[in-house]
Amino acid sequence: MAKKKVASSKARRIEAIAVETESVTCGFCERKGKDPFGIMSHLSTCCVCGGKGTVSVRTPYVRCAFCEGTGVYPATRQTCTACGGVGLIPVKEPNRTCPHCGGTGVDPGSGAGFYCLTCHGAGVVKKG
Repeated sequence: MAKKKVASSKARRIEAIAVETESVTCGFCERKGKDPFGIMSHLSTCCVCGGKGTVSVRTPYVRCAFCEGTGVYPATRQTCTACGGVGLIPVKEPNRTCPHCGGTGVDPGSGAGFYCLTCHGAGVVKKG
């Protein structure tokens, strides 16, 4: 008789990682809960916070250097692509000023004014 090999299944241990979040004012609608530009309608809810006026952000965070914390893509009426319209970007600590953009959050090599891909618009990068 041939012996059958039975694949042993080891249970994977899943550890929960504690993530600290904080409820902050929505940068895009400034806590109003409505579309600040009334593009769809002046009654439309904010596309970032869903009309709540606040959003949860992972801590620690910094103000989005690309949109200067407004949540609005510079020179448009659209949500900021760097921070998703929140106005804040979660970062790792310790951090330092981004060497590529000098802390502006704007890619200096981009003629179109895209956010810096080194710091993702935060203006800071992790030290080390």
